[in-house]
Amino acid sequence: MSRQEVTTYRNTIDLGLIRMRRLCEQLSDPQDKIPVIQIAGTNGKGSTGVFLRNILINAGLRVGHYSSPAVMDAMEIITVDGQNISPEDYERLRGRVLSAAIYRSDDVPTAFETETAMAYLYFVERGCDVVIAEAGLGGDLDATNVTDATIESIITPIGLDHTKLLGRSVREIASHKAGIIKPGSIVISAPQVPDALEVIRDRARSLGCSFYEATDELGLCEHLSVPYQRINAMVAQTAATWLRMNALLGLYKVRGEEFARAIIDGIENMQMPGRMERISDEPVIIIDGAHNPPAAKALRQALDENYPDAKHAYVFGAFRDKDYMKVFKTVYEGGPVYLVTAPGQRGMSASDLLTQLNKEGITEAVAVSMEDAVGYAYSQKDRVVVAFGSLSWLADFRGRIKSMT
Repeated sequence: MSRQEVTTYRNTIDLGLIRMRRLCEQLSDPQDKIPVIQIAGTNGKGSTGVFLRNILINAGLRVGHYSSPAVMDAMEIITVDGQNISPEDYERLRGRVLSAAIYRSDDVPTAFETETAMAYLYFVERGCDVVIAEAGLGGDLDATNVTDATIESIITPIGLDHTKLLGRSVREIASHKAGIIKPGSIVISAPQVPDALEVIRDRARSLGCSFYEATDELGLCEHLSVPYQRINAMVAQTAATWLRMNALLGLYKVRGEEFARAIIDGIENMQMPGRMERISDEPVIIIDGAHNPPAAKALRQALDENYPDAKHAYVFGAFRDKDYMKVFKTVYEGGPVYLVTAPGQRGMSASDLLTQLNKEGITEAVAVSMEDAVGYAYSQKDRVVVAFGSLSWLADFRGRIKSMT
């Protein structure tokens, strides 16, 4: 296959690093030219990455950040110092990566592999001091794990998700997530269930790594209004602290009080679209990307803590390959439900969702269009509206609500 024939990528999940290593070799291995902080876990990767990004920017570093999926803007997956890559740079780098792909016609890069290579190239071009790279799925075989420049590996809370690909036990899933840990690196773990913690700690010890469990040394995180963000902020704070303690990235040059201020401001000023985000005050409308049981449990806890006496209405849409019924039932506590169709081949139709909810005895649900869901949500003057189930449709819903407020 010639270079000219590779003009697009495969929009599929295909884990493995052989193809990614070949691709990066054609691009002069940009993934190994800048120190990398890798993040893997079931939930909290995105928020932890943004907390840490903010802290390191405040400490004077130029920070590249690669995350997925996009929530509100397709360009937000690749940022430098919090600024999205431009559409022009995105298309330029996409062309460069695909032109470097010399593969059989049935083995071209996936979309995620292509964007991962683009991100590493962009960060080199922009002269970043450090890269924060979030795994897309799993860890050991994820495209981001092509790097050998890892100085710190962060594992956020692990639970059951993507079980068909990663295994049906927490231990199996944790072994994939812990695959990002590199010899001699710093390892930071969020609070974990015992099986996950044992896997992470054993992997770290076997590779001669320094292992630390996250703590809230400055007492900042307990004051955050969203419970699950307290854990994410604590992990980011611990990660930044041990980078400095190990004299990495020049952070030892930052005076103690200045570094403490970088952490405080990075945590207090963090904003994360689509995570317990209040997008309307009258009526109160909350959007959250909770799409697996642990995230749904965290959302329910956040609602109970922030709106303890409120009645709720719900907008829900999900992918058919998720444990959507458990997600829904974890959050649902009675009230009207407006079901929408999630986009793409994995998206479950609103009518199919309705059939399944009716089988569970949930009779207050109706299948609606996105336009009608917005209208119904906006009419709930005496209820807190909670839109959740998948990040895939929240940008559309959020944009429509914002246009009305």
